Amino acid sequence: MSDHNLTGRQSVAGLWARNGFRFQDQWILYNLVGWLSDSLFRGFVNEGADDVDVFWYNTPSKSGFYSERYQLKDRNLDNRTLDEILTGFDQAQQRNMGSWTRFHVVSTRCALGTEGLPATLTRMRDMRVAYLESSVEYRAAAAAFKEQLKKLKINASPEFLVNYVQLDFAAAWILNADSYWKGFHGPLMSIGVDEEKVADAAAALLHMITTTHVGKLVDVNADCQRWST
Repeated sequence: MSDHNLTGRQSVAGLWARNGFRFQDQWILYNLVGWLSDSLFRGFVNEGADDVDVFWYNTPSKSGFYSERYQLKDRNLDNRTLDEILTGFDQAQQRNMGSWTRFHVVSTRCALGTEGLPATLTRMRDMRVAYLESSVEYRAAAAAFKEQLKKLKINASPEFLVNYVQLDFAAAWILNADSYWKGFHGPLMSIGVDEEKVADAAAALLHMITTTHVGKLVDVNADCQRWST
């Protein structure tokens, strides 16, 4: 990194305590380790207000890239808020055709009645592959999905949701210190960080996420070069 490398010695007492760090920061930190192991990962922008944009190269030659947008919520996601997020995603895709290949909503909890939506979207995508969109089976499922969204007062296009949206309403585990840090140890070692320096690497990454690069592109080549020993 430009000013903090992943293996430098740093105090990590505050990191382990996790005092003052937001759900969004912890989510980025955890997922960043996985992104770093992917050769097509280009970088991300932590917007600092629930939004995270992630960029990926199209091919190993790195001739172009595509983008994903995440909306992160550390609270119960009620129907109105979910509708605002999904409708906003839909409108953004219409304004910027081709700019976004996937939109994600991640929350710790969801409103009663919406908990089945992630599985429904997965099932719709699976049915589209198995039966094709023109089939009687898929059209019947699409009609039922449209009615489900109407009852939930979600106004985003059903086709847009199936094509572009991933939902995760079960991210509360990130707030569990034991589960979080135990799950974080192995992935850091898998990308080349020595076991005794895992804490320092996590602290360096968190420093970058929460201070020096908020609102700026974190480029994997320019900012994350020294992640292994």
